[in-house]
Amino acid sequence: MNKKEFLEALSIGLKDYSEKDRQQYIDYYSEMIDDRIEEGLSEEEAIADIGTPEKAVTQIKSENPIADSKKKREPLKNWQIALIVIGSPIWFSLFIAAISVVFSGLVTVCSLIISLYAVAVSLAACGVAGVLGIIPLLMQGNVPAGIMLVGLGLISAGLAI
Repeated sequence: MNKKEFLEALSIGLKDYSEKDRQQYIDYYSEMIDDRIEEGLSEEEAIADIGTPEKAVTQIKSENPIADSKKKREPLKNWQIALIVIGSPIWFSLFIAAISVVFSGLVTVCSLIISLYAVAVSLAACGVAGVLGIIPLLMQGNVPAGIMLVGLGLISAGLAI
């Protein structure tokens, strides 16, 4: 077996690893072979000294397990499914209760915001009505009531702002 064949077999054995990790291992073993050739061994002797690609793959996998994201998820066992089904009245009720609490909190916040705007609009309308309400009172000759109404209208407009 020559160096190229060894590295190809190593690459195939490491197919579960990311491209970056696989290339690091291939570069490492390529350098290891080159070092042994520089020491005076032939290419075949250097590869025989390292071992088979399968042995190298086994060693790499034992020292550096594949990341969890690459592993396949195991199916649920029967007892786990049974616990999920038996516990569903409890966890489903708690889930619905949690959703209800969140929903009621959102409704409360929205109602407070709407109430605040309703009060502001009402005060602004009172301010306009108070200022314009002086006209009928002046026609009737009731000046003190008209001045009071204008004052209340200005106070309402100030609170609206």
